Amino acid sequence: MKIYTNLLAICLLFSLPALAQHQGHIEGRIVDDITKQPMIGADIVVLGTELGAAANSDGIFRIDNLPEDVYKLRISYIGYEDYVETDVLVVRGKTTRVPEILLTASPLEIQAETISEEVATTRPSRQSFQREEIRRNPGTSGDVLRAVGSLPGVSTSEGEFSAMSVRGGGVYDNLILIDNIPFEKINHFEGGSAEQETQGGRFSVFTAGLIERATFYGGGFGAEYGRKGAAVLDLQVKEGNMKSPTITGSYDLLGPEINYDGPTYLFKNTSLMLNYRNFDLRSALEIIDQEDFGDPTMADLVIKTSTYLNPSNHISLLGLHSTDRLLRAPRNVMKGDDLVENDLWDIDETRWLVGLNWRLLTGKKSVLHNTFYVRGNDRFRSFGRAWADGLGGQLPDDVSQLGVRNDIGVQNQDEREIGLKSDFHYAVGNGKTINIGVEAYSIDLQYDYTQNGLDTLFEFSANADPGSEQFQVLDPAETNYQFSDEALNIATYANYDFSFGRYLLSSGLRYSFSGFSQKHFLSPRLRVGYQISAKTTLNLAGGIYYQKPLNQVLVRSTLNKDLSDERSIHTILGIHHEFGSDYRLSLEGYYKRLEDLIVPVNTSGREFSNEGEGWSSGFDAMLLKRFTNKFYGQMSYSFAASKRNDNDGFGEYNSSYFQPHNFAIIAGYQLNKQWFFSGRWKYAVGRPKDDFLVHEITTATGHTRYTREILERNGGRIPDFHVLSMRVDYRKQFGRLALITFFDLDNLYNRQNVYEDRFSELTGKEKGLGIGFVGNGGFKLEF
Repeated sequence: MKIYTNLLAICLLFSLPALAQHQGHIEGRIVDDITKQPMIGADIVVLGTELGAAANSDGIFRIDNLPEDVYKLRISYIGYEDYVETDVLVVRGKTTRVPEILLTASPLEIQAETISEEVATTRPSRQSFQREEIRRNPGTSGDVLRAVGSLPGVSTSEGEFSAMSVRGGGVYDNLILIDNIPFEKINHFEGGSAEQETQGGRFSVFTAGLIERATFYGGGFGAEYGRKGAAVLDLQVKEGNMKSPTITGSYDLLGPEINYDGPTYLFKNTSLMLNYRNFDLRSALEIIDQEDFGDPTMADLVIKTSTYLNPSNHISLLGLHSTDRLLRAPRNVMKGDDLVENDLWDIDETRWLVGLNWRLLTGKKSVLHNTFYVRGNDRFRSFGRAWADGLGGQLPDDVSQLGVRNDIGVQNQDEREIGLKSDFHYAVGNGKTINIGVEAYSIDLQYDYTQNGLDTLFEFSANADPGSEQFQVLDPAETNYQFSDEALNIATYANYDFSFGRYLLSSGLRYSFSGFSQKHFLSPRLRVGYQISAKTTLNLAGGIYYQKPLNQVLVRSTLNKDLSDERSIHTILGIHHEFGSDYRLSLEGYYKRLEDLIVPVNTSGREFSNEGEGWSSGFDAMLLKRFTNKFYGQMSYSFAASKRNDNDGFGEYNSSYFQPHNFAIIAGYQLNKQWFFSGRWKYAVGRPKDDFLVHEITTATGHTRYTREILERNGGRIPDFHVLSMRVDYRKQFGRLALITFFDLDNLYNRQNVYEDRFSELTGKEKGLGIGFVGNGGFKLEF
């Protein structure tokens, strides 16, 4: 009997390493949301198990020997709201590093009640996404901007473009922060035709899984945010894992990508995240029969290091380099159905960013966050046209039969910005916090535009003089410009938050100075919250917001340097309610008054004034099911109205992004630790377009052309769009090696969702431009 016992003991001894190889570990850090102080003793429980841990004196916790699987963690602390971290993937032999978890204090009067973290942290018009929510959002290929496009109050063109319009604003009216650094040039392939120039870009510079957390404010944001007047998108780039390295290589229909996530092995307590992709989209366009789009290529390199010098000092460095090239030549025109899309492009752009963030715990109740950055943007753009006379807008038999005029307009731009930001938070106690900050940045703009020879715009206004031509001749003397100047911009702000009973009052004031116009602006902000119950919060918010003139407007004339910042006044009323711990309902109404809007003075497009005004109002609703019990879902609806008046004789008109109805529904289901399925259906009323009357004219060379007489600005609409998307994710572990595959299918029923009705001067007719079904799929090897 003894010999059998010894044999059993020996077998168990040798099996322990094998068992351990199938187990992994979880580690993370828990801090206060405001002061970033470590939450000593915070309780962490692995849901569905009896395992857990407590945070140590630095706020760090570790849970060992977990079998490979996907887990959820519940974090609790007395006087703070419970927090649930989902999608914690444990891999054998590795330590999974959970992103820093921020706990929010409960309202004082009802700390004894069980209050949802979602309700207590709710600010007006605020939504947040975690990394896996972004990556698995169907029909987006993991693009963070496309994922945000499904939120209430957000309008997008879907399909080709990823830029967003929020509550009636333009696509360039949103402040985008990357690790607290302003970075507007987040999109690839901005521009093309005149209409496409107004719709933003097509892909963000971040690959799927690179953004750890995205926080979105659709309005009513605090005084710490400036520069833009519509919305804020605050992106936090993923930090590397200080404990376990992971190397991944992936390939999908767009191209290859490589990633390293782990320790640097050069410096203590320092992690490195490195991501590089290089996409040549010509093969993908050939698959979907869209070769007439052009020949687009792009590359992105993102590097981030993170160092904990000690529990009180955290430093991160971020580097980004991104390029794209979009060439549309006569051979691409010949791949189309006709000559409606007869424009030729050559767009070459490089954007880069280097930034440093230093977070210092200055005491037990305070934190100082300093940010320094340098960014640049270099862009070359030329455009031309192709045509064939006598064919009624149809393509000739051969590309050599096309008439071609290249380089009608050529633009070079060079932007440089150096900035410094400092933000201080202090928790006074008894529900009171003070936040003060300052930022300064110098921007250097070098722009020039050259129109080579006369050009013709085949449209004119119904308000034009009766004897004028039925088209517009653009003279280089009126359109060409050069701009070279720099300016220092300064801002400072203060916020004071305090709670009493069930009330929360947040007041703020922002001062800003514009270096180009030499003008000063004051922006008061106010939010009042009332905790109706442990599950329900009522919010009222408002404030004045100023938006700086776009760089591409400033540079067209030295007179534009005197332009004032655009002014908007926000008013928001919302109620947020939790059903149990999984469901949240948000209802918000808003009104925005828009003043001093920047509008063109004449058709040359060089000089602008602050004569414009307008308003937007609407109602947003969202029902959210958090990712628990293997299922998540989201349903949102928006009703909106938005008007503008340029005070140029046309009167009030629909704003360019006024879509009265938007609806989206998203659902996802985790079958097991290998399979995940998700789907999305979205509908929106089409965007406005001009009403016009067509005239036939004969040019000086004897050719027939057609012009548009604009009868009502944005008086019509392009067709409504709706799209069904599905995504399937699969993960299989082979020891330390994992195989990850996905299929992301957008516009399953192949509807052509139109983003522009293009008027052709060759036919006198419009043609809807848009794309149908787009499928993407690929695999990733992770070691």
